[in-house]
Amino acid sequence: MIQPFLHVGQISVLTLNYDSTDSIIENSLNLLSIKERDRASRFRFENDRQEFLKRRIFLREVLAGITGLPMGSIELSEDMHGKPMCSQLSIELNCFFSCSSSNNLAVIAIANGYELGVDIQHIPIHYELNDLPGHLFSENERKVISSSVEPEKVLCKIWTKKEAIAKLTGSGLKFEELDLIDTTPSDFIHVPSALFDEKLLVQSFAIQEEFSSAVAIKNFPDTHADILVYAWNTLAVTI
Repeated sequence: MIQPFLHVGQISVLTLNYDSTDSIIENSLNLLSIKERDRASRFRFENDRQEFLKRRIFLREVLAGITGLPMGSIELSEDMHGKPMCSQLSIELNCFFSCSSSNNLAVIAIANGYELGVDIQHIPIHYELNDLPGHLFSENERKVISSSVEPEKVLCKIWTKKEAIAKLTGSGLKFEELDLIDTTPSDFIHVPSALFDEKLLVQSFAIQEEFSSAVAIKNFPDTHADILVYAWNTLAVTI
């Protein structure tokens, strides 16, 4: 079992850089559920299919390492918003996870005792700030973005926080609701009760220079979380 990722009060983030030109070995598809294989078959483009398969194999490798179960025995389900869940992890070990990917980088965040959401975004070279939709950002957020010397980085930092909140709550936040969430406070962020009646710890963290990343944690007792990042070198089932 993978023990370093089970410490109470720490958030562990595992990262995987994958090349879309590598292929998943076809017989490894037996490790996936019928629902996962069916979903993979519906992708129009092979690269998209391969990326989905790699993310799911990555998730199963990590969860198998934590639970001590074979990869094919991991039971994954989804809530009504498509958020992946694993009862063998949450019920039996009181651990929770969240996944995100961007530009051939996949991450899995794991916490012992705390529900969480994670998001990463590749930082664009340039973004026309005049095109920012007003309903996506609070007034404070728009001011922070427009006054920054690196507006693209600040924009992505704010956006990953909002996405992390959405992944934690599983609420499928609507675009017209996002301006109600102000992510400029440095630690605890209040999500309006109409969306989610909680105060959440939302924290940015560093993975790679060209990426922005954040976690949102429910019922965390401190104003700062220790976030440990580990590189997952390769998938065992790629060629």
